[in-house]
Amino acid sequence: MSWFKLAFRNLGRRKSRNILTIIGIMIGIAALIAIISLTLGLSAHIDNQFKNLGVDVLVYPVSGRISPSSVNTIESIPGVFAVGPRINFVMTAVEKNFSVPFYTIDPNAETKIGFLKPLLGHLNMGVNQTVLGFSLAQKLEVGINDNVTFRTPSFIEFNLTVVGILQKSQEIISFTDSFGFVNIEYAENMTNVNSGYSVILVKCWSSEFSSFVAYQIQSKIFDVSAVSQSQIKDVIDSVRGTIDFFLFIAVGLALIVGCLGTANTMAVAVLERRREIGIMKATGAKNRDIMKIFIVESILLGLLGGGLGLAIGYLAGWAVKWYVDNALWFVEFISGYAPVYEWWVWPLGLGIAIFISLIAGVYPAWRASRLKPVETLRYE
Repeated sequence: MSWFKLAFRNLGRRKSRNILTIIGIMIGIAALIAIISLTLGLSAHIDNQFKNLGVDVLVYPVSGRISPSSVNTIESIPGVFAVGPRINFVMTAVEKNFSVPFYTIDPNAETKIGFLKPLLGHLNMGVNQTVLGFSLAQKLEVGINDNVTFRTPSFIEFNLTVVGILQKSQEIISFTDSFGFVNIEYAENMTNVNSGYSVILVKCWSSEFSSFVAYQIQSKIFDVSAVSQSQIKDVIDSVRGTIDFFLFIAVGLALIVGCLGTANTMAVAVLERRREIGIMKATGAKNRDIMKIFIVESILLGLLGGGLGLAIGYLAGWAVKWYVDNALWFVEFISGYAPVYEWWVWPLGLGIAIFISLIAGVYPAWRASRLKPVETLRYE
């Protein structure tokens, strides 16, 4: 019988202990695979959402509102493609009696920016017309060409015709589903347009210009904050990196536990099989043969635990996706993403499982190979 077959047979002799060892390795590898795939998937999702966002620079007032003259200043900056000024205000839906946040927008600029994507109708609003976010339209129970009455804080009522309903938003910083939109050109009676803008959206000819444009805006316009898309992404990446760091620490601890479990299993196996080792040595087995048997047993434990861990980690990644999509309704901005399994994830997971099992088995194997036949044959 070869030492490989002998090592495989020995694993079946202490099934309970070996199963617990395999489970320990499996949990560590499954957690590693799941976290890597979810992290890669979330990164790809974030990158994709930023590509679809359309906004390269967001301009906010440090205090008060942004001067209307700022639009011309921003448009004159090299690299700027479109400028979308907005004013936020609140009106009450009279029939349903709840507050609705509104934005005044420039339909032409918003069409170029591509931030607002109509599902039905269009953005070209005239007098007393509105575009509604997806969730708001459902809440108001209205469709295209329906009329909705809104009341301003000064108790002036407007009967607005719905000319557009936006696509359901899944962008990371969109949050347009519950908003209404009106043409800034016809909004003087709803809000004080001349007092300035709440925010300005800037689309560049290329996202590579975003940092330059943000710097120029900050330099030329007083009392505003210009944040480029890359800066927003850096902040998100920083937060995600911190979370990933602690998650990988947890995975590392799980792998260490699996390693210690393997070491304990192999050490106990040496003690229990001293007599067997003595007989093998007395019948001609060399030290290296004894080491091979125990090392192969460790590798087999790693292979079994690692293989099961890969399968469980794969399923866990999709289970988390399902939970986010179906149970966590309050995190819509990350729904729609999927775990990503790069080709290198599989050999990495299996390699780590084999490596920690091999490291854990080397010392017990060395101890087994150094036992003297006379001492082992006396052992009971």
